[in-house]
Amino acid sequence: MRTLRRVITGTAAGSVAALALGGCAVPGAGTTPAASGAPTPAGTVTSATPAKNITPTIPRPKVAPPALATSSGTWPTILASLSAYGQWLLANPNPALVANVTTPGCAAANQLSDQLYSLINDRAYVVTAPPVFVSVTGPTPAPAGKAVLYVTASRPAEQVMSQMSKNVAITSWDTLPQTSLEVSLDKGGDGKWRYCTIERIPDETGPAIPLL
Repeated sequence: MRTLRRVITGTAAGSVAALALGGCAVPGAGTTPAASGAPTPAGTVTSATPAKNITPTIPRPKVAPPALATSSGTWPTILASLSAYGQWLLANPNPALVANVTTPGCAAANQLSDQLYSLINDRAYVVTAPPVFVSVTGPTPAPAGKAVLYVTASRPAEQVMSQMSKNVAITSWDTLPQTSLEVSLDKGGDGKWRYCTIERIPDETGPAIPLL
């Protein structure tokens, strides 16, 4: 997963910020007569029409999401399932579904939400490339609530495409070379494992790693 800045950087067709100005007095400008013809009292400011708040539309999914197999099984199977669903979200952005694969409030959830909102605002989606898990080591048997896995993984480069123009690439996300990671998972009340953090070893204080 990559941060909001990674999504926006290099994007020529990025989101346009709307700047609304209202209720500002312009020095030297004439006052507008009141309806009765009397002059407008000093200090009175005519309110501007409020700017419209445009909410980007969440695109309709191109395909159905993959089934989640995250309740039990081996750690590689659980990671593969979480990553497959996360990649489906990047290809079919919908922030309302982030909690299916990440724990709310965790770094992984915040990062994935930022990515999806950025893609929606830019009317874009990702042509995903599945991560390759070279090795996965975790506790056996699985603990009750939280598990820390030690993973070696890589991911090919991914293109970010325009929703508005067919076959038009906006930018691309860099390759993730083979990297040693510490991945923490939380087990929810529904019995399913979810990402909480994905960090590089030994630099656990660095930025979140773009595994998806």
